[in-house]
Amino acid sequence: MKTIIATVCNTKGGVGKTTLTANIAGVLSEIGEKVLLVDADNQPSLSSYYEIDSAGHSQGLTELVQAENPENLVLEELSHPLATYPNIRVIVSNDDKGHIKNWIMERPYALLSFRDNLRKAKHDFDIILIDTHGGSDHLQNAAVLAADFLISPVIPDLASAREFGRGTMDMIKSLEYLKPIAPLGPINIVINGVDNTNDAKTYVKLITDETFTNSFGSARVIKPMLSKIVAYKEATTQSISAHEMNNRTKSEMIRVVSDLFPHLADKALSILKEPEYVH
Repeated sequence: MKTIIATVCNTKGGVGKTTLTANIAGVLSEIGEKVLLVDADNQPSLSSYYEIDSAGHSQGLTELVQAENPENLVLEELSHPLATYPNIRVIVSNDDKGHIKNWIMERPYALLSFRDNLRKAKHDFDIILIDTHGGSDHLQNAAVLAADFLISPVIPDLASAREFGRGTMDMIKSLEYLKPIAPLGPINIVINGVDNTNDAKTYVKLITDETFTNSFGSARVIKPMLSKIVAYKEATTQSISAHEMNNRTKSEMIRVVSDLFPHLADKALSILKEPEYVH
């Protein structure tokens, strides 16, 4: 089976893109998938989410995107292993000055270099997950074009719902002119940070309403949602996957992964014991 590439994107910051990316990788790793994380944010949160072994080289995102001969790239050599998750490796962000977006902007062909280099490089990964930053620029666009499908976390509040419509979807629509050579993948909305307030319930209802998703074409809201509970923050502090925290986070994350990667649903659900809490 060919490698699946998914990009986690939302033009609004603070919606949980990096945390979701890392936690999806954690579940995939536990069920035996070989996962490559790519940190495409010049504020490299994903690069430091898990403890990595940084010895040996200083290469990262810049070398991946700007490679002139991608068929000579070996992604295992370009990436770093994790100290505690042997099935996950990370291509770190080494672009703290934001030069890559300008490099892409100055070269019309380079908008597809992210996609082409990932596909032409040698590697043995089952799934590649790309984490992106808030906002919209040429690097963000290149990461979106690289994906087989998109994952977009949305917080159930007014600002997040609005920004998804006028920010994230406008960004995606702006790339439709490339559809003949780089068709855009479907968009999977993950509602993130659900609590018991009336506001959250109102916006969950809005976001899951068919009229909301139908207005965005290929967007769909996945059924599993992620709760606004302290265990997710504690997992980040401890540099572990949230599904290892308790039965609630385990149930939520495994169900999210099963929905996003249906061909892996049986394997994922097989490690899910009867939870204390069912969403």
